[in-house]
Amino acid sequence: MTTPAPHRSSRHGSPRGIWLGLVLLVAVAASGASTPSQQAASAMSWRAPRPLVLEHAEIHCELARAADLPGATGEAARHLAALLTAHFRKEERDVFPALGLLQVLARDETPERMRDILPLTERLRAELPVLLDEDRDIARAVEELKRMAWAESRPRYAFLADQILRHAWRDEEVTYPAALLVGRYVRERLRTSTTP
Repeated sequence: MTTPAPHRSSRHGSPRGIWLGLVLLVAVAASGASTPSQQAASAMSWRAPRPLVLEHAEIHCELARAADLPGATGEAARHLAALLTAHFRKEERDVFPALGLLQVLARDETPERMRDILPLTERLRAELPVLLDEDRDIARAVEELKRMAWAESRPRYAFLADQILRHAWRDEEVTYPAALLVGRYVRERLRTSTTP
C-alpha cells in the first residue's frame, strides 16, 4: 500500500497564495490607497473603520491557512472562503464607507460630500435580504468547517469558525443596522439643512 504524497501546492495557484494576495489588497486599502472596488469610498473624505478592515484581513489570512490544508478541513475552508470573498466585497463596498462616517457625524461635523454615501446605503437597504441569505449560507459553511476541524483534531480552525460566526451575527445585529442608520441620518440632515 502506498501512502499519498503530502499536500503541496504551488505558491501562485494555492488558496494560500490567493488569500495572501487578498490580504495585501485589504491592507493597502486600510492604509488609504484605493483599489477598484473602493474607488467610490476613497473619493470621499472618510475611510472605512480600520478595525473592520483589519478583522476581514485576519479572517482571510486564517482561512487561507485552513484552505491550504489537505482533507475535509481544507475542503470546508475553501468552500467557506469562496462564500466569504464575495460577501466581504459587498460589505466593504456598501457598509464600510457609511460606518466610516460615524465619527465625523458624532462630532456634529458635515463633510462636504456626505451625500455620496446615500447611493451606497440605498443599495445596502435593497440588497439586505440577499446579504442576510448569504449570512445563513455562510453560517452553514462555518458549521461544516467547525465540524471537520474538530473531527481532524484542528482546534485552531474550529475556533476560527466561531470567530466567523460571531462576525456574521454582529453584522446582522449591529453593523448593517448602523450603516442604514447613517444613511437615514445623512438624508435627514441634508433635508433639514436645505429647508429655509
